[in-house]
Amino acid sequence: MYLTLIAIILGILSFQVLPVALDFDIKRGIGRTLWFGLILLLGQLLLFVAGYYLGRRFMHQLDDFIGAVIFAGFFLVGIRFIMDAFKVRKGERTFNTESSFTVFLASMAQGINTFLAGILISSIVDKSDYLMLVIGVATILVIAFGIAMKPQKQTFVFASLLYFIGGFVLIFGSVYLGFFV
Repeated sequence: MYLTLIAIILGILSFQVLPVALDFDIKRGIGRTLWFGLILLLGQLLLFVAGYYLGRRFMHQLDDFIGAVIFAGFFLVGIRFIMDAFKVRKGERTFNTESSFTVFLASMAQGINTFLAGILISSIVDKSDYLMLVIGVATILVIAFGIAMKPQKQTFVFASLLYFIGGFVLIFGSVYLGFFV
């Protein structure tokens, strides 16, 4: 059960790239769009791996408090998702994707929660191979979905709904992983 929940959490974390991907316009060039999508994907994957290996290195020092740390970490990420849902709905959480550098910065900003999740998950799961596959496939799907959608009011409402639901699932996951695993 907890491995399924972790896979769901990683899928939810991939929602973060949707506001960035909404600005990708395939009419500006398919190569450019694919390049920007690759930057977003690599940002998610690299920050997850960095967090995972950092957590493997240092989280053993918190063995006595690991449940509370996992609860607090995922709970705060869930609250941040819910708060960001309102910004996404208003269109305030869009990003300028004119150059590779701005997409890189947006990718790093979106990957902070993934980095934190990598740290937290490292104390629960011993192997990260399938986790990278889960977050990679989910991120690719979200990027493709974002490219296919146009940045309109309805798409911002939909992205906001995804953030909102994701925040509640993260809060539920924090309680389950923090107190029952």
